[in-house]
Amino acid sequence: MKNTTKISAIAIILICIASLGLVSCQSRQPGVIVGDTFKYTFNFEINATSSQLDFSNLFDSLTTIVRDIDWIQVRITQVFGTTVTAQTTIQFKNGTQQSNTQTADVAAGEGELGMFLIAANLGPNDKIYTNADAVINSTETRTYTSGTREVNCQTLNMSFTVSQEELADFNITGPLQMSNLQQTYWDKQTGALIEMSYSMVSRSELLNADICLDVELIETSLYAIPEYSGLTYLVIILAASSVALGFAKVNKK
Repeated sequence: MKNTTKISAIAIILICIASLGLVSCQSRQPGVIVGDTFKYTFNFEINATSSQLDFSNLFDSLTTIVRDIDWIQVRITQVFGTTVTAQTTIQFKNGTQQSNTQTADVAAGEGELGMFLIAANLGPNDKIYTNADAVINSTETRTYTSGTREVNCQTLNMSFTVSQEELADFNITGPLQMSNLQQTYWDKQTGALIEMSYSMVSRSELLNADICLDVELIETSLYAIPEYSGLTYLVIILAASSVALGFAKVNKK
């Protein structure tokens, strides 16, 4: 009986240890701390034509805003559980700045910072956020002037149709054929965005549009990286909206 009791006790201990290990593997935590800073620039190109709609005023206004932005900086101000709070600062070329307080939940993916920050130390086939289907495709080493960084990579390649009903508010007769290609790289250790390239092609009877967006991390308090030229912050909203729509289409299927 004593031996049986010992074996049972050992089995219980091993099960508990295994359970703790499973919880540890599944735990999602931020890889940043208060004071960390990340500075980004953006390159944005758009080419749109329409047989009936006039987009010139909209796009001229957008590109004017883009040209006025020098860079965007994200400074971590608070980390609580899986939620990260940051001050985002837009630096304009005329020397003025605009600041906002924004958040990101690295587990659920909620908050205004969106894809700028994910959980640290994710690996291939891990979900980027717990409530989304998108996963890390691979982990690889990329070389920068300061040395090598281990990064998590994701590639999204989606094609779908936007119905006429969904486009009613935009006065576009549908359907609208869309294809999106997005390649994203996050630093594995911190979960911070390093690079993202996004392209969208839209085709319909009334509208043909091509949008390209490249995001680059040009400076951080954590390590030195090469510097690139770039442009805007506002276009992230357009890209994120399109990607979110794509996710919604995929999840419906």
